[in-house]
Amino acid sequence: VYTETVTKSFCAVIKDRRVRPHFHISAQSGSDAILKKMNRAYSRQTVIQACRRLKEAKGNPFLACDIIAGFPGESDDDFAQTLSLLKEAGFSNAHAFPYSPRPGTLAADLKPKIPERVKDERVAALNEFSAEAKIAYVNSFAGVVLDAVAETVRGRSIVPHGKKLVRAVTENFIHAEIFLDEGLSAPQGGQPVRVKILCANEAAIRAGQEWEARAELCRS
Repeated sequence: VYTETVTKSFCAVIKDRRVRPHFHISAQSGSDAILKKMNRAYSRQTVIQACRRLKEAKGNPFLACDIIAGFPGESDDDFAQTLSLLKEAGFSNAHAFPYSPRPGTLAADLKPKIPERVKDERVAALNEFSAEAKIAYVNSFAGVVLDAVAETVRGRSIVPHGKKLVRAVTENFIHAEIFLDEGLSAPQGGQPVRVKILCANEAAIRAGQEWEARAELCRS
């Protein structure tokens, strides 16, 4: 979702139950000075307002964003503004990328360049925020039953003795693992299911793994 498109009329449309409550926003930075250097047509406040409107329309949606760390000229204060934006806007996840110059672009000639060490430190800080935010978001749904879609389990997984592994992605983009007792039928990949979130899989989230929640399969 582009921040500029999250208007009142857009939000009136997405209130429809058929629109699932997860959105990915191209934020890039929380500093107006850096957004201007990036030639972005929006401001920090535009991002915050867009997130506020999405929450008003969809309750507690999963909000993700892209962030570029170490754009030329990004000061410590600029980066601090980015971290504060993530918290103020209430993002559940941030995809962090270190800036890398692309030949032929205006940004490639901008200075001062940010040292690779500083870029790496900033990406690490963003990843740490993202992990904690995702853990908090998943745990906010503990005990809640959600619509989901079962996924086909591929590859080898560590499964408790006597259990069967089922994976599903919820309507608000929580990737859940469910362990069924042997003898119980598992849903097929692509089949709609209902799952109850138990808790966040904190170790997996901090390790950057996809399956971020433990859940139960609801049979009724």
